[in-house]
Amino acid sequence: RTRPGDTCPSIAKQLVQKAIFFDIIFGGGMKNIGPELDNLKNHKLITTKEELEKLNITESYLGIFANNHLPYKTDREPETDPSLVDMTLAAFENVEQNEEGYAMIVEGGRIDHVNKTFFERF
Repeated sequence: RTRPGDTCPSIAKQLVQKAIFFDIIFGGGMKNIGPELDNLKNHKLITTKEELEKLNITESYLGIFANNHLPYKTDREPETDPSLVDMTLAAFENVEQNEEGYAMIVEGGRIDHVNKTFFERF
């Protein structure tokens, strides 16, 4: 999250700025990205679960599925909000075709929020 006076851009903004180094990036944070999307040349932007389910394995993707953080599992709408499993499987199906190999990083970032919220109570 970027606050007034911060010199470090949001993680979402940084991912878009560095997208050239990745074939697939999925997450949330659309409100933090801004005009960087205008410079997205090598990636197809997707924003819905339906688009996620129809990936073409020969293209690079930036999937932004929420304006802010992706919803917790208990808060998401299964018909419209992709889960971490949905995004991971879609990415895997895409990159496993790469004959040169691949590296994949999967993180459920909301775990940090739950942990902080839980421990603030004590």
